[in-house]
Amino acid sequence: MSEADDTIRIFVVSTLKSGSTFVVMLLQEVTGFGHLRPALGGEPMLEADPYLPVIEASKQSSVSQVHCHAKQRTLELCGQLSIRPIFLTRNVFDSLLSMKEYIDNVPHQHLFPHYYRLTAEEDKRAFIVNVYAPIFVRLVAGWYEAWKAQAVPILWCTYDTFFHDPLFHAGRMLQHLGFDRVDEKIRQAVGATQKNRVATKFNMGVSGRGISAFMPAEQQRVLELIDSYKGFDAREAGLVA
Repeated sequence: MSEADDTIRIFVVSTLKSGSTFVVMLLQEVTGFGHLRPALGGEPMLEADPYLPVIEASKQSSVSQVHCHAKQRTLELCGQLSIRPIFLTRNVFDSLLSMKEYIDNVPHQHLFPHYYRLTAEEDKRAFIVNVYAPIFVRLVAGWYEAWKAQAVPILWCTYDTFFHDPLFHAGRMLQHLGFDRVDEKIRQAVGATQKNRVATKFNMGVSGRGISAFMPAEQQRVLELIDSYKGFDAREAGLVA
């Protein structure tokens, strides 16, 4: 809630394919808030930064789904508007596989035009590892640093943790945001969101299946990428088992 008005703004920041659409719709259901896309109009959702004039122009309390990096100006914006981000991520190999399966089934030529020129599965996996994994790891490592420093109050949650007990972790999120935890209301919201599988694009994957979908050399490239970020505890962050 900002000092200038009583508008409540909730940011669910996440890596792609980490269940964030489900979490956003759940929070909308339980709070009654609408949805706000806080990026500048026309910018692609992938890595788009929140844009202050867009946010300030909306006077309705809202839940936003964002995939931005933890840039200093973004953290300052959260502090300025009293936004307490929820960060959601997932095992990196499960996420990479889920991303590959998603864009195989739902074409996104405007985001990944080169992917659709590939025919061999080996080349498609290489694209996912070489193009998507660096975005994923950099985003998580940046928010992990902000979380550990508590530059702004951040609640950290992983896909596996949340979907193991959505009722409990939805309650954690509401408490983090300053709302009372009313279990029956949360239970109803979880049930309503679970029924809406088309809108949530939700397809619960088997945890740990992702790593076996990639060859040992591909796995090693991802692990070496993670190791490039010194001081980043990928296990604590939920990126690797």
